[in-house]
Amino acid sequence: MNRKAVNTRIQPLILLTSFAPWRAHQKSNASDDLLEVVANHPRRPQNMAFLRKLPVHFDLAPMWVMAEIFALRPDVVVCCGMAEARALLTLEQFGRQREGEKSSLRGHRRLQTGLNLPVLAHNLALTAISRDAGNYVCNHLYYRLLESLPTALPHCQGLFVHVPRLHYRVRPWLLMDFLTVLERLEVLVGEGGG
Repeated sequence: MNRKAVNTRIQPLILLTSFAPWRAHQKSNASDDLLEVVANHPRRPQNMAFLRKLPVHFDLAPMWVMAEIFALRPDVVVCCGMAEARALLTLEQFGRQREGEKSSLRGHRRLQTGLNLPVLAHNLALTAISRDAGNYVCNHLYYRLLESLPTALPHCQGLFVHVPRLHYRVRPWLLMDFLTVLERLEVLVGEGGG
């Protein structure tokens, strides 16, 4: 008999990840600071799991995230990373393969999330869609996530969000935008769409 795994959860499970600081001058990582606030916020979706303070390492970060995905079997994975030079939350559309890197997807040097980013970012003042996840560990993690999910966990969607510095003047607005994105993700994924 051929059986398919069926997700029987009432609410979709969202796995959120963040990075540890990686430079000497950083006391914290904005992505982790944001998740710390989200974890204790009354407006957050209730069915969430957190994998915080990932090592900023090309090999270890994807391994830790994939291990957590296999353990929890979430419906959506939102990886977050800090982008010090950006002023907005940015929802990344693509993950790109690094030069010289081997991939199981021959010819696919750029992978796109299956999520509807215009719906997620609609009318949010401090959120934009980005077509460039950079050239560092954030992009590498995102590419590996998008590469792995279709075979490892086909029902699961992936997204990468770059978080700017959380200056006290904009922190509440960035938090509200991020919570709205999470609420919209919960609805989109719960409806079986992207």
